Amino acid sequence: MSIFKQKLQINQFVSVLIAMQIDTFNQNFEALLIQAGETDITDKHKEILKAQIPSIIAANAMLDLVFHYPRSIDSHAASSLVVEVMAGYLKQETELSNKEIENQLGITMDLVERFVAKVDESEVNTQDIKGPRLSEVDQAKFSLCEAFSEMYLQKSGQKLTDAGDPSFIAFQLAKAVVKSNAVKDLSKEYKIAF
Repeated sequence: MSIFKQKLQINQFVSVLIAMQIDTFNQNFEALLIQAGETDITDKHKEILKAQIPSIIAANAMLDLVFHYPRSIDSHAASSLVVEVMAGYLKQETELSNKEIENQLGITMDLVERFVAKVDESEVNTQDIKGPRLSEVDQAKFSLCEAFSEMYLQKSGQKLTDAGDPSFIAFQLAKAVVKSNAVKDLSKEYKIAF
């Protein structure tokens, strides 16, 4: 890290963020499966999980931008920016067809909708709780992981009653993605122009 930060426009910053996280995840996918305690997952389910990971990375980027820069960007601006950058990334860095890119963006939007529903549900369920609560950021990230695991169950065709609870692996992988605050870490390297 140098003394002087490189200045990036917000869309360039998000592009670097998403590319870095997707590359890191792809390089460490097998290790993350083992870390999550899943060694006997089928190739079909690995492919389903791997196809959905860009959506959790994008949704987490939206969250981190809003929580790290609340005065500079709101949730609607963050979501449209991240979806735009994600579409550009998929067009430039992958060999996906336009239909496959639309499908991937649809998965991301499905995850965001599920996340919003989970947040609304958790607000209703925690109104009467007394005592310590998760921070707003932790609760949002937990809801995002829950939404991702539900989405995986739907796409894989499995049920929660199946042996070994197949949503656990999806939840653990999502947790690995959201655990870090890549926006905060990259902000140490770059100065962002909104």
